[in-house]
Order: sequence, then C-alpha cells, then structure tokens
Amino acid sequence: MHIRLQEIPEGDSVVEGTIQFDDPGDDSVRFAQGVRCKAEIHRGGDQVQAKVSFAGDVSLRCSRCLKQISSPIEGSVWLYHGADLNTSTDDEVGLYYNKELDEFDVEEAVRDEVLIEVPMMPLCSIDCTGGEFLRTDEPRVAPEVEGSTPEGDPRWAPLKKLQKKKDQ
Repeated sequence: MHIRLQEIPEGDSVVEGTIQFDDPGDDSVRFAQGVRCKAEIHRGGDQVQAKVSFAGDVSLRCSRCLKQISSPIEGSVWLYHGADLNTSTDDEVGLYYNKELDEFDVEEAVRDEVLIEVPMMPLCSIDCTGGEFLRTDEPRVAPEVEGSTPEGDPRWAPLKKLQKKKDQ
C-alpha cells in the first residue's frame, strides 16, 4: 500500500486498504487475510503527516507445544513528510520521509511495527506444558563432561582462580 503525496488534498483525509505480506518461508508468522490499515492524513502546505492504524490476525506456533495458534495484533505508526525533525512533540515514534520522495511506503512501515508486536515466544496458553515429546517421568540430568570431578566442571577452573585472587 503506497500513498502518493501529490494525490492527497489539503486538509484531512482518510485512506484505507489491506496489506498482503509475503510468506516469510517458515511457519513462524503468517497473515491469513492480510493486515487492515487505515491512514488518517493531514496535509498542510508541503507538510504531510499520517497516522496509520493497523489490525489483523497473525498465525503463530506455540513455542512450547508447536501447535498453530491465532493471535490478534494491532497498533499504529506515524509517517511524516516535509516536517522538521525537531518540531515533533508526540511521544510516539514516527518515520520521517525525505522531502524528495513523492509517496509513503505504508507496507514497509507497518511490516516493521507488526514484527515488533509479534511475541518472541508465543504460547497457546499460559498453562502450556509442551508437547508429548517434552514430557517424561525421568528426571533430567546434565550430561557428563569429560574430565569432570566431584569438585565440578574443569571448564570453571580459570574463573575459580580469579575468584580466589579477588577474595585474598
């Protein structure tokens, strides 16, 4: 979704559309029906600012059981063209476009914001214990390290020496 700046009338206007993102190539993040966007635009002379609100459903995999889950996602991003970087008093982060550019690339801005909103470790539920392959009645034991002694892993020896020097 691109907004051509020459086509924006003076004053306030609204542009709506849907962005279909390319498949990332894995099952980590998918958008079944695209992301709905609404750009509320204000043009005053050669300065244009747009608040782009977005919403959609993202399909993710639970990080514990790997079950496919759907999660709503929404947010907004500000786009500025021809504005002075120092005049913004808003706490929201915005994207400032070069005065030579003649359009807003809404897709790129929204994609970045959506990926920030997607949880890094999504869960199907807070009580998810993982798939069957993670469940076992046997206690988990750390693997044996070659050369380990009852005093501990030999790889920690240099740090223990430093600790002893520090304590002295």
